[in-house]
Amino acid sequence: RPQPFEYKARYPVLKRVDLPANPYDVPPGTDQQKMWDRQRQASR
Repeated sequence: RPQPFEYKARYPVLKRVDLPANPYDVPPGTDQQKMWDRQRQASR
């Protein structure tokens, strides 16, 4: 299950993820690549 926030003492902080402009530049096997694969399958 994704954990988009880091919980600090005063308030939660949103974690940042760097994504390349081109989905094919993401290294294979990473969570980011799996996300792009799911989106590509859904768009068919």
